[in-house]
Amino acid sequence: MQDDTDQAAPGDKAKREFSQAVERINADILAAGGLHPKWTQEEAIAYECARECITHLKAIYTGELYHDNPTPERRAEIKAEQSRLAAELRGLHVHDHAEIARIRRDYGQRIREHMAQAKRSAKD
Repeated sequence: MQDDTDQAAPGDKAKREFSQAVERINADILAAGGLHPKWTQEEAIAYECARECITHLKAIYTGELYHDNPTPERRAEIKAEQSRLAAELRGLHVHDHAEIARIRRDYGQRIREHMAQAKRSAKD
């Protein structure tokens, strides 16, 4: 009589070898210090804040364009600035630390000024 424990289903050996290979890879990753993200949480937050600043400025310009009845010259300036901001947004990368800091500082200031002006206008 033949022992059934020695007979494996077709493909079991390949599955077992694959699982062992995955376990070795995981062990190597852990031994090397684990997985390392491409950026830190702080970098991700700063990057997203910079993107939000650009988006907010674009929204401010859109509001001016559609609610303030700008002159044709100002309308052209707004459109050009919106295009520039869109290109800046597309070109921004998470590791552009100096550019992200500049955007957050300069555009953040412009947004705060706009918000303060809007608040003053609402009181009038």
